[in-house]
Amino acid sequence: MVQKRIILANDLSGIGKVALTPAIPIMACCQIETILLPTILLSSHTGGFAQIAIQELLDFTNQSLEQWKALNLKTDALFIGYCRQMEQLKVLLDYHTTQSPNSLLIVDPIMGDHGKLYSGFTEEYVQQMRSVCSKADVILPNLTEAALLTQTECLEGVQPVAAYQALARKLADLGAKKIILTGIQSEVGSIGLLSYDAATEQFATAFTPHYPHHFFGTGDIVSAILSACMLQGYTLEKALILATTFLEATLQETITQEIDLQYGVAFEPHLHLLTQLFHS
Repeated sequence: MVQKRIILANDLSGIGKVALTPAIPIMACCQIETILLPTILLSSHTGGFAQIAIQELLDFTNQSLEQWKALNLKTDALFIGYCRQMEQLKVLLDYHTTQSPNSLLIVDPIMGDHGKLYSGFTEEYVQQMRSVCSKADVILPNLTEAALLTQTECLEGVQPVAAYQALARKLADLGAKKIILTGIQSEVGSIGLLSYDAATEQFATAFTPHYPHHFFGTGDIVSAILSACMLQGYTLEKALILATTFLEATLQETITQEIDLQYGVAFEPHLHLLTQLFHS
């Protein structure tokens, strides 16, 4: 079997298991080769730490993509995650359309949560992200980002599945082929994922227990597993089940170890499950 290769364009934090930090080992365990493109360097993630060192990497992004063009680098997918600047979104989309238009474009439109746009982002950035998502094969928004993309009210709290299905259809109307909504709640005590395939008009869902804690990096873990599953040809339904099963094991491990949640979750003890699954 020829190993798949993905470009991961996302932030890199020294402290906190977010973005590229969990994606690299998860992709390796899923038998995916990674080409790394840090979009910004942070001494820690931004969830509660003070005195964070930040290094913007727009020039590095441009220079990396120019070198890869010269190398005629062949990849099977481009994953676009956290970008601080609109220009990064533009050059990444341009690289995809000119260099590897037949590869998968997977977008996690990281720009908001809890019903609000992240500090430092603008409506112009949302518009640019909307344009990027319109070209994507798979998008992975949370409910806040889905609301921003569709210019609708954010679905908060427990909602009927039909409400999430309607939101997924609106996202598909933007042009994305497959939608995976994260953080949906159809009943008290559970949280999960809903997928929609615009071509087949099929939905799928998967849920995990909703713990009364804020776990940093869980969305990045889910995005990495789902992206790997898409590359390995899994159905959306199977990908959702695998992601939520791995996440539940990780959260239980984190709670059992009584880990300081600000520093991330204990996903490492369960990486062998992915290795066994994707190596068989």
